[in-house]
Amino acid sequence: MTPAQPQRRWTRLLAALPALMAACGVGSATQRETLQHGPFEIVAEGRRVSAGGFPNTSGNPFRTMEVTSFSVRHQGKPVVVQHGTRQSDRFWTVLRLPGAPQPALLLANTDVHLVTVEGGQPVVRHFDPEPSTDGVALQWLDSEAGQPGPVLQFGIRRTASSETVLEGGRWLRGKRSVLDVHTLQLMRYDGWLDRAGGAAQPQAGLNVMGRPALAFAPQRTAFAALGSDDANQPGLLVVDFVHNRRLAVPIDAAAMRLREPADATPAWLAHHYAWVRHASGHDRLQPRLDATPWPWQGRWLPFGGEHVEYRIGPMGSAGLAAMQKWLDTAFAGGQWVPEPAPTSQPPRQVWQPPGTSVRLHVSMGRGHVAVYEAVAPGASYSAEARAWVERVGQAWDAELRSGRHDAVFEAPR
Repeated sequence: MTPAQPQRRWTRLLAALPALMAACGVGSATQRETLQHGPFEIVAEGRRVSAGGFPNTSGNPFRTMEVTSFSVRHQGKPVVVQHGTRQSDRFWTVLRLPGAPQPALLLANTDVHLVTVEGGQPVVRHFDPEPSTDGVALQWLDSEAGQPGPVLQFGIRRTASSETVLEGGRWLRGKRSVLDVHTLQLMRYDGWLDRAGGAAQPQAGLNVMGRPALAFAPQRTAFAALGSDDANQPGLLVVDFVHNRRLAVPIDAAAMRLREPADATPAWLAHHYAWVRHASGHDRLQPRLDATPWPWQGRWLPFGGEHVEYRIGPMGSAGLAAMQKWLDTAFAGGQWVPEPAPTSQPPRQVWQPPGTSVRLHVSMGRGHVAVYEAVAPGASYSAEARAWVERVGQAWDAELRSGRHDAVFEAPR
């Protein structure tokens, strides 16, 4: 008998998958829960679905995971969302809004829809004008002492009943709309600067779609977010979502030490800018003339497990020398030792913290200094070394806030 060809084996495996997955419980319901929210009945159904790596052979094609899917009924009838050409009566996420003046739900797959009851019938309003596949990201504009909170991501997952409650603020921002939860007013906005003036206008094409809001205006009608323009230059865009007006605000990236979008945090913006009431009566965002230089700070790059890297820049050899000298005084008893099993020529020195066998690289990268564990080939990263990387990075950040080492940094490119 001729051995089966590899592609025939795959064909047989594919044909057998449905039966194998059914035998493993994939696709079958595991639990069902009903929640009542005013006139709405929310049905949450847990199912096991494939979570393996098929056809990626590095994964297990038969591994499963539990997810929750939702349906909503009103007076015994399913709530169906028609959005463009899409129609759905099952959803990845259903969120209850306890801050609303009447029972209200957010239903989501890859888009978000607001459902309320008017005249005894469910009414659906869409956060986005057209269907998309971008996924669901929501952000309270006022959950952090009246300022924007973190972006909340929703997708296919296992959801507990307590996780169907969404609260924490009043103004909820989606990709193209802001919902005033207290009034259920849904306000549509465009998150980009029009090109009516042509490519020559300042910040032409500035776009903040998909970027988090960094500040919320005092009158609660506008937010500011960092984006980039057609020339790939950073800029702040103030979006007045009540009147759908947008206004660009310039950034001096070098003076404000903005190296990449991750550097633009709410604290960074509040340090460099202030809201002022314009003669038109609207809030405007303006640079603070008395702002002191923003301190240089490093960032963390997690690589999985216990491997983490602290990275600080832009700097060259002068920055490396300054950090190495600081280590000698900041952690008495630490020492410089040869690199274990050198992988570079010439071998690099590594730093050994006091009282431990941990060894850390403190070395140059491309325009930055990096701190991470030095391990021999085949060895594993350790929790103790990770803790030391974090300790060194946090202490160096605190030292940099003094401004004593500003001279070793290079201008951001």
